[in-house]
Amino acid sequence: MKNLIISVFTIVLFATQMQGQDRFWNKTALEVSYGYAIPLSPTKNITASDYNSFVNFQAGVNYQIDDLWGVRLTYAYQDFENKNNKNLGVHYNKFMAEATFNVLKAIYRFDSYLSARKFELQLHGGVGGSLAKAKHDKVSNNMLNLQVGLKPIVAISKRINLFVDATY
Repeated sequence: MKNLIISVFTIVLFATQMQGQDRFWNKTALEVSYGYAIPLSPTKNITASDYNSFVNFQAGVNYQIDDLWGVRLTYAYQDFENKNNKNLGVHYNKFMAEATFNVLKAIYRFDSYLSARKFELQLHGGVGGSLAKAKHDKVSNNMLNLQVGLKPIVAISKRINLFVDATY
């Protein structure tokens, strides 16, 4: 009898852990992006278009706490290199922790509008740090970052989304 009780308890505990893990993964999303980087505040005598490039990689994980709020951890690599002089430029490695807010679900919270929609609008903002290294003198700088962004998301399938992330 003791073995039967222990076996049933173990099965119930295992099933509960499996169910908890299932809920965790249903609320968690992995994010990978590659895109266009534009310097917004170049210094004097520098044109932003000289440093625009498709060398912007980002990877992260999002966890939805509830329908409206979530948390997001990301790593990003950006490379700004002068098109006319390859020795001028800077590499950034950025790590961020952010809160996320689902704008459309907040607006249509008690409406069935969103249940049939495959579109989402996420506001995100938070703090982090960057490691920057200049190309011309190999000097490194460590920086604190504050950022805010808006990310429209379109569901392609149940598990795959396409997004654009405008972050400042």
